[in-house]
Amino acid sequence: MEGVGLIAAVASIANAGLSMLQANQQAGQAQIASQMAAIQARQGELQARSIEQQGEATALDVRESLLRTLSAQQARYSAAGIVLGEGTPASLEDEVSAEAERQLGTVRTNAGLSAASARIGGANQAARSSLLADQSRFEALSGPIRGGLALADGYLRFQARQPGARGSVVTPE
Repeated sequence: MEGVGLIAAVASIANAGLSMLQANQQAGQAQIASQMAAIQARQGELQARSIEQQGEATALDVRESLLRTLSAQQARYSAAGIVLGEGTPASLEDEVSAEAERQLGTVRTNAGLSAASARIGGANQAARSSLLADQSRFEALSGPIRGGLALADGYLRFQARQPGARGSVVTPE
């Protein structure tokens, strides 16, 4: 009967060790996932900045196109001897300028919305990273606790099997 108690004690120790190893592995996996989420959060911010820069580049292209169009119109009017600043040529310039400003506004609004969306995605990943880091710390802490509980359980079961213990299944000879 003494051998059964020893086997139970060894099994409890092995179970405690396994519990600690599993918790350590889970903590490591959660830590890696946390780091990946943090990287994705930074990528979201970089993507937002890239979108903003692309939007500004497009806005500059629209403005440059407007200036070329206005310059070409002014050159044609001057070559034709038309006085600029009043009448139809002036209203045409105003219309072209207004259309370009609308396009600029649209480009900037769309870039802003896309950048905000990327930032929201980044913020979500940052929050996920934080939660996973907390989970990692919990797993790292809970492993030794679970191992200790498994050892205590094994010890109590071993003691309960000893001759003379209250509720013992072994009877003294």
